[in-house]
Amino acid sequence: MTVNITISVPDDLHREMQEWKDSFNYSKFFQNAIRKAIQQKKEFSKRLKGEGESMNEIIERLKKEKTKDIDLYFEYGKNEGVKWAKAASYHSLKLVVGTEGNEFPFDTLENFGAGDRDWLEEVLKKDPVIEEPEIYEVFERGLVEGVRAFWAEVEGNL
Repeated sequence: MTVNITISVPDDLHREMQEWKDSFNYSKFFQNAIRKAIQQKKEFSKRLKGEGESMNEIIERLKKEKTKDIDLYFEYGKNEGVKWAKAASYHSLKLVVGTEGNEFPFDTLENFGAGDRDWLEEVLKKDPVIEEPEIYEVFERGLVEGVRAFWAEVEGNL
């Protein structure tokens, strides 16, 4: 048996949903999201009560969550790298692509367009977690990979 419910979405989201309605089963998507959220709440509640997990299980769970966070920050960095590359100057792109390793050459960018550097500084300010050394390193690797992926797409056309 199923029960119909009504949810509210802002107008802009509704317009986007309409554009993508053939790509998603919104009912199934919503059901999965609610199931996941409820399961997370149940698990958190059990942990608060001291039920279920041994110390080893807790450590394993935390390791998995850490890995998931690291993967998310890598992807976030990669996406931001592509966004930055689309707006960056030719010289700044060449500088990043030509850098060895996975460190983003922030200091060297001062020699090029101020907007190139300012934009990235704003990205870093959006999420204070990025300032943690381990997360920053992962984000930065993703950032450089995003720029290099963008460059690989456009280089042959220049």
